[in-house]
Amino acid sequence: MLMLDSCGMDSPVALSGYRYLAFEAIDVNRNMARRYEVEVLRDLFGSIIVEYRWGRIASRGQQRGRSFDHEDAAQHFVGQLVSRRRRSARSGVPYRLVEQG
Repeated sequence: MLMLDSCGMDSPVALSGYRYLAFEAIDVNRNMARRYEVEVLRDLFGSIIVEYRWGRIASRGQQRGRSFDHEDAAQHFVGQLVSRRRRSARSGVPYRLVEQG
């Protein structure tokens, strides 16, 4: 079971029971609506798959995935993704956690 502690977030998020996290950055005045999703899965061979998707809300966006043999490596990678997204100020609008499941 993966555990994701604070990773630079305002409040800690435990990924022990969570397999899905979604973040959004919305600014109506600038016509900006971005979404970033991270999903943790297991394949038939027992490897851990981390899929992450990003793009404009209501659009197809882009997607990538990485496979890991060890939970520690997957946990570290998910921590990096979440930390990078939470401190992302490129757009000037912070991402906030909107879904976890």
